[in-house]
Amino acid sequence: MKILHLSSERSWRGGEQQIAYLIEELLAMGHPQVVVCKKGSAFEQHCRQKGWPHHTLPFRNSLDLASAWQLRRICHSEGADLLHVHSSRGQAIAHLAGLLGSLPPQLLTRRVAFPINHKGLNVLRYNAPQLKQIICISEAVKAATTPVLKNKEAVRVIYDGIDLSRFGKGTTAPPLRHQLGLPKGTPLIGTVAALTAEKDISTFVRTSHQIAEALPGAYFVVVGDGPEQDALQELARQLGLSERLYFLGRRSDVPELLPQLSLFLFTSRQEGLGTSVLDAFACRVPVVSTNAGGLPEIVRHEQSGLVAPVGDTEALAAAAIRLLQNPELQQQLRTQAFHLLSRQFTKEKMAAETLRVYEDVLSGRG
Repeated sequence: MKILHLSSERSWRGGEQQIAYLIEELLAMGHPQVVVCKKGSAFEQHCRQKGWPHHTLPFRNSLDLASAWQLRRICHSEGADLLHVHSSRGQAIAHLAGLLGSLPPQLLTRRVAFPINHKGLNVLRYNAPQLKQIICISEAVKAATTPVLKNKEAVRVIYDGIDLSRFGKGTTAPPLRHQLGLPKGTPLIGTVAALTAEKDISTFVRTSHQIAEALPGAYFVVVGDGPEQDALQELARQLGLSERLYFLGRRSDVPELLPQLSLFLFTSRQEGLGTSVLDAFACRVPVVSTNAGGLPEIVRHEQSGLVAPVGDTEALAAAAIRLLQNPELQQQLRTQAFHLLSRQFTKEKMAAETLRVYEDVLSGRG
C-alpha cells in the first residue's frame, strides 16, 4: 500500500521524529511512502537528506485553498491508497481538499491532550466522512478527543515509540561534567525540552532552586531552545542559580548526554505522551515527572519513576531529593522503566500497530 504523509509543521520536534520513525519502518516493510510537508521546513530538509519522495506546500493558514487544491492533485498523481495527516493545520487543509473532490481515505494522528473546541468547523472536520480513524498517542489524548466525535469507535490509541538502537553507543567526547568544569560524581539533574510555555521550564528552574538548597553540591542542565530562553535565564539569575544551572541549547548528542545525568526532571504542564522521558528510560536514568496529560501512562508512580502534580515545585523537589539520596530506589525504577519501554514504547511496535490500522481502513473494518 502507498501512504501519503501530511505535516504542516515548520520546526522539528517530537512529532516530526515520530513521523520519520514511522516512515522508516514502513519502508523497511516494503510499503511506498510519500511526504507532503511545509516548504522550507525541517521535515523538507530531512526528506532531502533521506532521499524520500516528497512535495511541499505553503500551508499559509487553515483556509489555504491553494494548498488544498495542490494536495488533491498530489494525492491523485501519486496514486496514494491512504492519506495520513499528522498536524492540526494539515488536517484542516486535508478537510478542504476533501470538499473539493475525492481523496483517499484519511487518518489523523493527534498528539495533544487538550480538548477540541466543539464549535464550528472543528465539529465538521473531526466528523468528516473521509476521516476514517483518529490515532491518539495516549489515553489522555483519546479522552480529550472523543467528546467531539459522533463515532466514538473511530479513535485508537497507539503509543509513540523510540529507536533503542540510538542509545548505549558511548561517545569519544569529553564527559559533560568535565565540559562544565564540575568534579566527577557531582549530582547533575537535567531536562530535555523545547523552551516553550507548555513545557513549563520555569518550574524546572524553581524546583532546581529548592533542590540546590537541600543539596548544595547539585548542578542542573537544560537541553533545548525556544522563545522563553531569555526569561528563563533571567529567572535563574534572580534565584541565584547562574553558576549552577546551565542552558546547553539544542543538542544533537542527546543519547550521549542523557546517561551522564543523575536524574531526569520533566516539568511539563501539557504533554500528549513525553518521548523525552522515553529517551531517559532508554539511558536508564531515573525520572521524576509531572502528571500532565499522558505522562502518568509512562511514568508510573513508584514503578517506572516518581510523579508529582503539575507546577508543584515542593513535591517535585522532594521526589528528586528522595531519589538522589536512595540508590536502591534509583536502580529499581531504572530497571522497571527500561522493561516497560522495551515492551510498549518502541518504534517497531508503533509502526506495526499503525500498519494494522491502515489495513483495517482499506478493508473497510476501520
